[in-house]
Amino acid sequence: MNIKIQLTLSLISFLVLSLTFSAQSKEYNKIHKRIWDEANRFYEAEDYEKALTLYDNIYLLDEDYDEINFRIGTCYFNIPGEKKRAISYFQKARIAGCTEAYFWLGRAYHVDEQFSQEKKNYQLYKSKKDKLIVEKEVDRYVDIAIRAETAIDNPVFVKIENLGSAINSEYSEVIPFITGDKSKLVFSSKRPISYGSENHNEKVSDIYVSDRDGNNWVNIHKIGFEINTGMNDLVVGMNDLGTILLVNRTLKGKDYGNLFLCENKGGLWLKPVMLSENINSQHKESSACITADGKFIYFSSNRPGGMGGKDIWGVKQLPNGRWAKPSNIGGVINSPYDEEAPFISPNGQTLYFSSNGHETIGGYDVYNAESRADGGWENPRNLGYPINTVDDDVYFSVEENDKTAYYSRFSGVGYGGSDIYEVQLLYKESYLTPVKFIVKNPKTQEPIDAMIKLYVEGTGEIYGDYLPNEKGEFLFIVKPEMNFHMEISADGFATNNSNFQITTNEISDDLLLREIIMSN
Repeated sequence: MNIKIQLTLSLISFLVLSLTFSAQSKEYNKIHKRIWDEANRFYEAEDYEKALTLYDNIYLLDEDYDEINFRIGTCYFNIPGEKKRAISYFQKARIAGCTEAYFWLGRAYHVDEQFSQEKKNYQLYKSKKDKLIVEKEVDRYVDIAIRAETAIDNPVFVKIENLGSAINSEYSEVIPFITGDKSKLVFSSKRPISYGSENHNEKVSDIYVSDRDGNNWVNIHKIGFEINTGMNDLVVGMNDLGTILLVNRTLKGKDYGNLFLCENKGGLWLKPVMLSENINSQHKESSACITADGKFIYFSSNRPGGMGGKDIWGVKQLPNGRWAKPSNIGGVINSPYDEEAPFISPNGQTLYFSSNGHETIGGYDVYNAESRADGGWENPRNLGYPINTVDDDVYFSVEENDKTAYYSRFSGVGYGGSDIYEVQLLYKESYLTPVKFIVKNPKTQEPIDAMIKLYVEGTGEIYGDYLPNEKGEFLFIVKPEMNFHMEISADGFATNNSNFQITTNEISDDLLLREIIMSN
């Protein structure tokens, strides 16, 4: 949530709490009032799950009360994976006369991809004289809705697959990283019986690691007592070798903590070391990444001196092993809104990050930017739909080959909570795959003189017309996972109509070979 909206919510809350409880349309006894007051305290502290539980206890007493509907809607909107459930509550709050419900109903419609209803509610909100959010900010969300519609109609060419039950569970799995040799996957999950927790039914985040066996992930286990504690432990960064972890360690009930550096020496994890006060501050340092050589850290912070909201900062390690004073990496990357979850590619040339500013299509989107020779950055590029969705998309990490990435998301069709996904970046030029076709005579099995027309399946667009070389071979350069229709013609033979596709599993350094046997 960006600062402007957060301030608006605080103002709304202040105005509402200034009202006397007797203003409601129903009689509440002392117990109900105590529940209401306690729920409001959790709400003000942005502990929306606890606030929601308490609001639910008194909701049936007055289901039409605008404020309780607005607050329950706000709780659902701020709980990951539950935003769509806010719609019915904001609808009731709007009907009951809550002006701010128009705007937030629009926001909830966005997550449900109901863009026409979203824009309609923004326009109605702009007509209200008692609105609290300035029109410029409302217009920004209208633009986001328009961009989202365009992006969904023009998806980028990727393949996104759930990593399956070997990694994902009924609980949330988040923030995945893979080692440079692709042998280990490190991630965080909030599962029961966490290290250091006295209550085994209590769920706090721990860090897990899994080993790769062929195409399967096996031997999933917690990374160890030195790193996992009774607090929320989240891995937020890892070097290419997997020997350095950056961990955010957060006390229960807090929404931010401190950043720690963990090193593996000789196969053993050393005790995590809290990063210096140059990095950790009294403000929020929520995420970070480290270069392959372990000498430079990028981190996200809302400390003063930035461009607005959370910014990405950079800090280098000095020859004496200490960390220098950080510097803001500038307004090309950082916007007036929030930038989070930096990830630097193993070669140090590409910065991936998430932002709810720039050209977002909804919440946080994933961007990348290339480094310049002068030390600056090129303009960031939105990675597009379906990598980015109408909800928050964060913590995107990329393999050394720059063709495969990993991130976590709430899809509504996974194993429960947030799941980890593998993304094949098929739009990358490095994914272009050469395929050799040979068209043969059915009797002699010798190559024949033929012609191939290649069409893109679905659109009918001509991909190319091909003639054979002196050996009777055809060479195509195609992208995997694209569906093609081939029309093969040769004198004395029936026209052959075939479909073909190269899957990502078939890609190798060797030339792929296909044979077509014609019919008389």
